[in-house]
Amino acid sequence: MVSTFLANAINYMDRLLLFPLVGGASVAIYYSATLFGKIISMGITPINSVMLSYFSKMKTFRQKNFWLVLGASFALGAVGYGACILISRPVLMLLYPQLAEQAMQYIFVTTATAMLSMVVSVLNPIILRFCNTNWQIGINGANVLLYTVLSLLLLKQYGLMGFCVGALLAVCAKLLLMVGIYCSI
Repeated sequence: MVSTFLANAINYMDRLLLFPLVGGASVAIYYSATLFGKIISMGITPINSVMLSYFSKMKTFRQKNFWLVLGASFALGAVGYGACILISRPVLMLLYPQLAEQAMQYIFVTTATAMLSMVVSVLNPIILRFCNTNWQIGINGANVLLYTVLSLLLLKQYGLMGFCVGALLAVCAKLLLMVGIYCSI
């Protein structure tokens, strides 16, 4: 329960952190720039449930399969990144015409964050099934801490782009931590 709370806190933390520090207009721009990431995460959640049920029947998971899943996830993420970048301007112009140009400044970073979050989400059922469950609290707790610290420090230094980069760095750290944990078993 704690792990799930920490993992889901990131979904809303951005708005809770940004609003008092930079105001509603920046939150609206950030939200429109992260639109594709939110849609992708909604689509990945059911897939993770299916993967977890499949993995629950397995006794072991070979490292070769782990690297195949990781590689396939990165490949899918790269294709998804390209597709999101291609359609982002027309979609944002349609949905948020008054914010589209400002949001486009951040779309490359926020979409990269979303794609790496997708890779993390695909790895999560493997970590849940084949690693000690206590790792989940550690992984998600470290992620929330890093996300908060990096995003706020970089927001102060570089504005909204710094916040976006902080979120990207936090998800990179989470990915590396998950890979490290799996490789240690």
